[in-house]
Amino acid sequence: MKKSMGLIDYDELQSLLSDTDLTAAEAHGMAVAMISVKPNLTVETWLAELSDDAQALPTQQEHLTGWFCLIQKQLNSDAFEFNPLLPDDEEELVNRLMALKQWCQGFLYGLGRVYQQPIRTKDAQEILKDMTEFTRLDVNAEEGEEEEQAYAEISEYLRSAVFVLKDELSSNT
Repeated sequence: MKKSMGLIDYDELQSLLSDTDLTAAEAHGMAVAMISVKPNLTVETWLAELSDDAQALPTQQEHLTGWFCLIQKQLNSDAFEFNPLLPDDEEELVNRLMALKQWCQGFLYGLGRVYQQPIRTKDAQEILKDMTEFTRLDVNAEEGEEEEQAYAEISEYLRSAVFVLKDELSSNT
């Protein structure tokens, strides 16, 4: 199954970010967090986080802007179309687990860049604690049905958790 977000898939985004130190998962997690807290965030703010010199991405900027706008549309829609952007299910589990860790790291970084208030609700605190734990996942897990199921459950949890955090944190900014 090809995981894509309409305009761009994981591998394409990874290629666009080759001039940065970020992975596609980190960049997506960062954008999701930033948009979740600030629904009207400008693409320039996000691009500045991707690279110390956003102008260093001139050829990628158009694609990255379109990709950012799609995330914004998905997160601000009532259709709940959002999913964390992770590698295809055909990828080895170790690669998908690494990307899941990186997505959580990107999300936590992005959140820290735009949300400077204490996290007041227990639900939001618990989700952020879980995401922090996910950054410590053992990526060298054996590949089996049980591990695949756990990966799928964490991915779905993250999808739902984003909407909970969006509702709870965007109302406080």
